[in-house]
Amino acid sequence: MAQLETPEQAESLITKVYDACQAIRESDVVTIAHIEGPVFGAGLELVASCDFRYATDTARFAMPEVELGIPSVVQARLLANIIGWQKTKYLVYTGATIDAQTAADWGLVDVLCPSSELALAQTMRAASKIAENGPEAMKAQKRLVRLWEEQDLASGVTAGIESFSGMFRDGAVEPKEYMQRFFEKRAALKRQAAAA
Repeated sequence: MAQLETPEQAESLITKVYDACQAIRESDVVTIAHIEGPVFGAGLELVASCDFRYATDTARFAMPEVELGIPSVVQARLLANIIGWQKTKYLVYTGATIDAQTAADWGLVDVLCPSSELALAQTMRAASKIAENGPEAMKAQKRLVRLWEEQDLASGVTAGIESFSGMFRDGAVEPKEYMQRFFEKRAALKRQAAAA
């Protein structure tokens, strides 16, 4: 960044950061950040763009742009949805670094683990659980969550109704398959509990 000299260069750089963050947010795939060590500035914006954040206790977080004479932009705005306005203002006004426990207490980190191995295992467990779900349902859910973050309540509910009904177009193969699987699994668990 020290090589930036013109508004055009600055805009080009920050647009690339924005594009990377948006690619994560707009992905049809649920994203889970596995975090170790420092996550500052654009790195924190990328992490905030993910659906979930799993970290080790070595993680540190900061938005130090003001210390560099520039404002925090792009997904720094998304931080307020995750940790609230007061904590976001603290990070972007002071440039302060917070530790992993504070980030977890604030809701920035979803799962905090004492070791890299445990954090990776937890991340993989969550990814495996998500991967068991219907792929089209997950794509629809991911799009809905993104809309919910950006729209008012009424628009979000309307979009949800449209998404739900849309899953039943063209024969509703996925909902039928996954509902049958769900109820078969549930019946097996009931039989197992009754036999015990």
